[in-house]
Amino acid sequence: MTTAFLKPLLLAGLLTALPVVAQDAPQAGAMALPQAEWDPPALEPFVATYQAFYKGKEAGDATMRVVHNEGSRWRVDMAVRGRRGFAGVLGLNLEQSTVFDNEGAVYVPLSQSTVKKALFLGKKVTGTYDWQDGTAQWQGDLKKERQRPIPLQRGDQSALLLNLSLMRDARPGQPLRYRYVDVRIDRANRSAVFTVKAPDTAQPEDVDGIVAAGTAWWPMAMARELDDAILHMRTNELDIGTWLLKTQGDAAGVLACDATLQRHAGHWFVREVTGLLRRTLARLDVSSRSLFALIEPDSCFAGTLAELAFAADRAYMLALPDEPGRAPRLTLSELNFGAYPMVNGQSRLARRFYEEAGPLAAARAQIGKALDADAACALGLVTAAPDDIDWADEIRIAIEERAAMSPDALTGLEANLRFASKETMETRIFGRLSAWQNWIFNRPNAVGEKGALKVYGKGEKAAFDLNRV
Repeated sequence: MTTAFLKPLLLAGLLTALPVVAQDAPQAGAMALPQAEWDPPALEPFVATYQAFYKGKEAGDATMRVVHNEGSRWRVDMAVRGRRGFAGVLGLNLEQSTVFDNEGAVYVPLSQSTVKKALFLGKKVTGTYDWQDGTAQWQGDLKKERQRPIPLQRGDQSALLLNLSLMRDARPGQPLRYRYVDVRIDRANRSAVFTVKAPDTAQPEDVDGIVAAGTAWWPMAMARELDDAILHMRTNELDIGTWLLKTQGDAAGVLACDATLQRHAGHWFVREVTGLLRRTLARLDVSSRSLFALIEPDSCFAGTLAELAFAADRAYMLALPDEPGRAPRLTLSELNFGAYPMVNGQSRLARRFYEEAGPLAAARAQIGKALDADAACALGLVTAAPDDIDWADEIRIAIEERAAMSPDALTGLEANLRFASKETMETRIFGRLSAWQNWIFNRPNAVGEKGALKVYGKGEKAAFDLNRV
């Protein structure tokens, strides 16, 4: 991705979207999205206030304003004021304004200005982007080599428009319900169901179509929404310890997108979207939550979406020997064999099979084939394949047993198993140090007044802090 694309992301990277006040916003209401087609909600002017965070700590506040100029021409402004911590000491102020055309499902940037100020240091940097002239340039207190004009490529986006499109795809009045991702929380069982949906419309297959679709292209839109949902749940729902991963839709649509990703892998935009998918899936790997994949009828665990099953601690696939037409299928694509490596460089299938050549070759031989529960289980692609008689009880018991255990012990168990096989610096960090045995045994859940080790042998029940860290 070009430098021009990365620069605006510096502003967005400071923000964690926690809306505090919204003014002149449209009334929130339930919006049912059609299964086969989707019409983007009409864009309306609004002003919203946010808390701004830097490295996990509150740093100040931010205001986003969307203004309608005329016709299809709009402007979105973001101002960030550093008021706390290091940002407050430096007097850090960031301003960004983007003019764009609203072409329905696609926001097309035309021009952008960015100003970064550090009042304490007396430094100021300004950036201008002109998509019509195809240039971007930064000036002010920075090195001369960074002041040279940079060409803008067709398809380069503004981070503000990326965030605006993500807000558009969220369903109003229904938290964590987007166009392609749906999260439903069951607080009684301390679990959440993530449902990731296949494309609901035909997706472009050529580079020109992909670039024209931009943020509306399914691989990018789905990854952005899933990334946002994961970060929200990790930050704001600490006691929801079990995530149930589901998919929905037509597997053929997912496999078609996989073929497009593979065919145009050398194009910069496709390459960056593949990187976004890789990073989003890696967030699951390093999330301290129990991950169960549920492969049921109408699922589409195919290709890229099959990675959700391979990232899970357990994958349950429903066996329906008496109803083969309704039985779920799991389909592999070439992208399952290295396109989305974990943080330690392994593919999830290589990790699953301890890099043994035989099982990997057997799995690769099934690329493109729709595998039922028996076939997937025989290949080692799923953990278990209960039939419809046992399915409900198997899943219920799995969820209840996780809810009864110490969250710290589960973090240690799951992190170590997710990063098994060969040892790398990444496995030492995510699979060992972050869930080290000594860390677990020194936590209140183990040695606190009501910790498991303190009450062991006394006939008392341990009282756990249910938050995951």
